Amino acid sequence: MKDKKVLVQFKSKRSNEGEPERSLFSLPSGMSARSHSRILDKKLGFRIKRIENKLSQKYQSYDQSVTFSGQKKHYPGSEAWVGLNPDALQTPYSEIYDALCFIRSMMPEEGSGTIVDIGAAYGRVGFVKEEVFPLWHFIGYELIKGRQQEGQRAFEKWELSNSEMICQNVLDEDFVLPEAKIFFLYDFSDGDDVDAILTLLEKRESIFLIAHGARASSLLSRKFKGLRPIYQSQLRNSVCIFTSTKSSQFS
Repeated sequence: MKDKKVLVQFKSKRSNEGEPERSLFSLPSGMSARSHSRILDKKLGFRIKRIENKLSQKYQSYDQSVTFSGQKKHYPGSEAWVGLNPDALQTPYSEIYDALCFIRSMMPEEGSGTIVDIGAAYGRVGFVKEEVFPLWHFIGYELIKGRQQEGQRAFEKWELSNSEMICQNVLDEDFVLPEAKIFFLYDFSDGDDVDAILTLLEKRESIFLIAHGARASSLLSRKFKGLRPIYQSQLRNSVCIFTSTKSSQFS
């Protein structure tokens, strides 16, 4: 495949002027984060529109009510965001990259560890992790099997052996959230569900939480004082980073 060498190395080619290499995931000048992400999704071979269209044909859109018996039903269980614009379903690659680079800069050594994405959709974090934390393990939990399978297919296609997608409702009573150094949480469900996961994360010691979405941001600012903000993107409605560590460097 023409792009395989570039994508596996996760680096763009040097320019003719001899400028330093630029990460594939950093946002090019003059391009929106969502446009950039669509280009990368296509290069990586994701079939997101096809899968989301199939979900919309089977289930009622998240923002529409079910008013009569013959109508399509909502996806059972937790909020699955069926019908949401695919551009809004996932955090842009560039924002994930900036957040992980910030956390990496806080660590004296890379070492090894685990990154967990709660509501991972198609697993973009796993690809960005491969550049910033190549020795780390990535676990992405996704409620909808079609999304999970597509993310896992992409990982296997690009031989990302340290990344995996798992189909799982993280709110199941028997589910145990694994130990990890970095957690990523987009608004994966309704406010009560996000609250339940943040309650668990607040009890963890020495973690970083990358949060994205109005529900998570509101709860973190109002309720979860044990998770302290250390980074906020300059982009509107973008990611924030919180930490539970008591290290003085974050004070």
